[in-house]
Amino acid sequence: MPPIMGAGAFIMAQLIGINYLTIAKAAIIPAILYYISCFYAVHLVSCRDNIRGETEKPRIEVNEYLVILVPLAIFLGLLSKGYTVMKGGFWATVGALITYTLVFFRSDRNVKNVLKSTGKICFDTAINGANNIVEMCGILAGAQITISLVSLTGLGVKLSDLIVSLGRGNLFLCLFFSMVVCIILGMGLPTTAAYVLGAAVLAPALVSLGIDPLIAHLFVFYFACLSAITPPVCVAVFMASGLAKADWLKVGIISCLVGLPAFIVPFTFAYNPALILQGAFAEILIAIVTAVIGVIFIDIFVVGYLNGNVNIIERLLLLAGGVMLVIPSMMLAVAGIAMGGLALFSIRKRNMIGRATSYER
Repeated sequence: MPPIMGAGAFIMAQLIGINYLTIAKAAIIPAILYYISCFYAVHLVSCRDNIRGETEKPRIEVNEYLVILVPLAIFLGLLSKGYTVMKGGFWATVGALITYTLVFFRSDRNVKNVLKSTGKICFDTAINGANNIVEMCGILAGAQITISLVSLTGLGVKLSDLIVSLGRGNLFLCLFFSMVVCIILGMGLPTTAAYVLGAAVLAPALVSLGIDPLIAHLFVFYFACLSAITPPVCVAVFMASGLAKADWLKVGIISCLVGLPAFIVPFTFAYNPALILQGAFAEILIAIVTAVIGVIFIDIFVVGYLNGNVNIIERLLLLAGGVMLVIPSMMLAVAGIAMGGLALFSIRKRNMIGRATSYER
């Protein structure tokens, strides 16, 4: 999720030689669509199962916002001025140190305590940062060894040729096979390593088909992320099922259903880059509005509830309408709204009849 997308996005900026903010800008709408899907699906489940939140609300001090927002603002400000990621990160770290010191001084005017607290933060940050760097170096080193083996054996070229030949000039089939290979390559790997491996093997094939390098790398990047929730090897699902004490396969299926729009969106911007904010303003606006409505339709299909249970025919109509709306096409959008609208009308009419019958009783 922009503005800070993690190590994979910074590596992408280096691989294709474009500004990081360009990548963040392109990724913002697909990321928002994913979060809308997750939030609305959970909301519908909560309404269906009558789940309510805690009555006590946590109190967040202004200081807690400052220590997060000030370094972030410095980092993004420097990137927008054309500074490198490394320089932006350095000055953001300095800004974070100053902010922490001022926050500690505001709560405790004792200079000794302030220095002690600030020093502890610096020490803990340095240790955690070093651990993360060591872990990332090991992951990237392993990924680079794999990439080197793929290159030396010619497997990368053969796999790229295989994808193109299987698609036989059909872009959708090439994208589909690339998705499958990317998910397989990402099994059990962290996102960064999965992306680096996928970018080395799959991105050249997609670029050779005439896809813009940014779109090709974003396509690989998204499915590298989604490999964490896609069975049979789904690291994030294993963790979640352990916390929830639930069957991992059931959790994996539910996670894929909740994240279903995220599997569709990369195909969408591969055909029409309006969802990554490329194109005329009117096209971008229509693509965003229809995609949001489409995501909501898909969530209702997944949960099967909207102020009452939704039958199978209504769910299929919502699924078809939702998929059509996510694809930036005026004709498909009109058809999608018609199908989804028909399903919503049927749901509303049945609910009204049910409430009237209940009232009469």
